[in-house]
Amino acid sequence: MQEVFWEIGIVIITAATLAILAKALRQPRILTYIIVGIILGPLIFGVIKNRETMDNLATLGITFLLFLVGLELDLRKLKEVGKTALITSLGHMVFTGGLGYLIALSFGFTPLESIYISLALVFSSTVIVVKLLSEKHEIDSLYGRIAVGFLLIQDLVAILALLFLAAFHLNGSAILTFSSLGLTLLKGIFLFLLIILASKYILPYIFKFVARSSELLFLTSISWCFLITLIAAGSGLSIEIGAFLAGVSLASLPYNLEIIARVKSLRDFFIILFFVTLGMQVVFNVSTADLARFIVLSLFVLIGNPLVILFLMGILGYKKRTSFLTSISIAQISEFSFIIVALGHKIGHLSPGIVSLVILIGVATISCSSYLITYSDSLYKVLSPFLVIFELRKGVKKDEKIYLPQKLNRHIIVVGYHRIGRTVVETLKKMGSNLLVVDFDPRKIKQLEKEKIPHIYGDITDPDILEHIGLENASMVISTVPKREDDLFIIQKSKEARKDITVFATADHVEEALELYDAGADYVILPHILGGKHAALLIEKMNGSLEKLIAARKRHIKELKRHQKVFNY
Repeated sequence: MQEVFWEIGIVIITAATLAILAKALRQPRILTYIIVGIILGPLIFGVIKNRETMDNLATLGITFLLFLVGLELDLRKLKEVGKTALITSLGHMVFTGGLGYLIALSFGFTPLESIYISLALVFSSTVIVVKLLSEKHEIDSLYGRIAVGFLLIQDLVAILALLFLAAFHLNGSAILTFSSLGLTLLKGIFLFLLIILASKYILPYIFKFVARSSELLFLTSISWCFLITLIAAGSGLSIEIGAFLAGVSLASLPYNLEIIARVKSLRDFFIILFFVTLGMQVVFNVSTADLARFIVLSLFVLIGNPLVILFLMGILGYKKRTSFLTSISIAQISEFSFIIVALGHKIGHLSPGIVSLVILIGVATISCSSYLITYSDSLYKVLSPFLVIFELRKGVKKDEKIYLPQKLNRHIIVVGYHRIGRTVVETLKKMGSNLLVVDFDPRKIKQLEKEKIPHIYGDITDPDILEHIGLENASMVISTVPKREDDLFIIQKSKEARKDITVFATADHVEEALELYDAGADYVILPHILGGKHAALLIEKMNGSLEKLIAARKRHIKELKRHQKVFNY
């Protein structure tokens, strides 16, 4: 026991040390954990001896990972970009999967091995993409919403692939029969119907009672996860499917956000051990053929996947910028890719060499795509002239239409129509100002269109957008998006276009605000400081009067409900 504790301690300490370095290099921590496995595994230092214990703990990581995937499954995200997400995702999987299969065959892999490799190359990482887009504040942009819908469909297909692999496990051999496949599908359908009934008629009442205690809510959620997982495993289905379905059954409960918040830490700990275990499986048999396979398949993911998406979105009529940013976001393989090849190895379909190949492709593509997503705007500016060939249909999508005022003269440009921007626009409307709003969230564009407020869909840093907003004639620019790079760009371009233009910027931190002032901003909004000042003024105005507090409370609730109704908050 002491030896196991020592090994886990070494793993966690090493992972934490390398994770700090990865953060400095802007790399996902998943890569860190795989590298820890390579370093501490048999390939280099051989520190980890209790492989079976690590495998069991890694299984817990996968269980909690898929439990959370199910909990966070929100099919409503597909409604607004459902058609685009469905066509691009399925089209991408068919085209990329088929081409990946042929490439794998050409490298001498067997048909079954080629199927596994093509599956691994098809899926993109939801965890990494969502995290990076959230950090860039672009998760609600049109391309961000398309990418999330795209990945959601891929996750559902990945679950079906796991169900298919469970049929091999049920059959007890590396050969699949129609009877075992049919039996697995029937069991999967039965379990799915069981949890649907439970989520509708049983779970709401149980969780309504236990939700009074945070500790009991957490314990009950984990217990439900293990219960469904054990039922799935006992019936011949995989643990992974059981964990996913357990999460799905709780996704519609009003307590799912609190459950997610509490389970995440548990998942993050055990998922470290899963990726460390993956890294331990890496073997290096360096040869010219192996190197060629690694390079070609990695480039296929990094370049081939985006090209397929560019082509498909071009057919659907999207502009080059939306298509490019969407395509760049999926240029990596997924955590599901690792799960699938790990199961393939467990079943006996794949050799350690193929598992190693997929892991190394994952390390390469995730590393490169992280930088591609982070610097996608700069990359777009360089490649923009060449991307026009992918605009295969004339006209623009309805979400990309422009509604400009009749005359752009002495107008006020407001960048962002979320929270601060909304309040600013409402005030400027009352003042009768000549407005133009720039935003990249299609939901906000629809609201602006409904309110008949002049607007343009897009990113303010896009050269195509700058051509339409008339900076040279504007009297003021108000950026309500606290994104340092964008604000610096806005200040520079505004002052270049017109020296006497007034520029408002927004920052989250004091250091950023001072930098924006140095760059030429006339005033910098810091929401948390303004919020504190507003609260202080409110307290001073009330002067301890309970009646004034009640009146202010009623007005605030009324205002919040109006915003909730109008802006779907």
